[in-house]
Amino acid sequence: MANFSKKYYFNDKYYNWFYYLCTTKMKSVLVLMGISALFVSLKESFGNLIFCINLNKMLDKSEYLHPDKECLSRQEIEALQLERLKATVKHCYTNEVYKKKFAEAGITPDDIKTLDDVRKLPFTTKQDLRDNYPFGLACVPLSKCTRLHSSSGTTGNPTVILHTQKDIDEWANAVARCLHMVGLRPDDVFQNSSGYGMFTGGLGFQLGAERLGALSHSCCAFICYPSS
Repeated sequence: MANFSKKYYFNDKYYNWFYYLCTTKMKSVLVLMGISALFVSLKESFGNLIFCINLNKMLDKSEYLHPDKECLSRQEIEALQLERLKATVKHCYTNEVYKKKFAEAGITPDDIKTLDDVRKLPFTTKQDLRDNYPFGLACVPLSKCTRLHSSSGTTGNPTVILHTQKDIDEWANAVARCLHMVGLRPDDVFQNSSGYGMFTGGLGFQLGAERLGALSHSCCAFICYPSS
């Protein structure tokens, strides 16, 4: 007989799957072996899909981390989307590059009145990011930014993304909701195998796991490439 008291999650960049097996509800080694064999079979059959076997769900009644956001009605969701769309467009309009793109499209922030009006907005492409390297598309002063991420620049100018502290907090909350949904809780151990570096990589998973209070363990080494 076996009595496992700890749950373990694995976020593996090669398999992209969450492993949730050991739980206090498991009492039989045979059952453990059967579920483990089934899990491996599913993983090999469906490749990169994410699987989560939440065997302890019945013991945790807190299904939602942020019910005020996760339980909105469709009408409430669309109202919030429109509010944030208008705010985002007005914020972008303070940047001269975006203001020029808006002028070329023949619109101003006042033209955004419904969610369908998102079709009027010009696209921001990767080439736009390269053409305005490094900070030409920033809509806040650098003094308000707390983190920078970028691509390696192997095919041209690196594409640079800036984050304010509020961006970091919202990112952590969004990932925390995802991890909470599949069963991650403060008494869990979260093994993060996603890469760390100039790109966002595993930092989002770490932020989310830490926001939930889980013990986060990074098992991916930092890799530094010499500049040419």
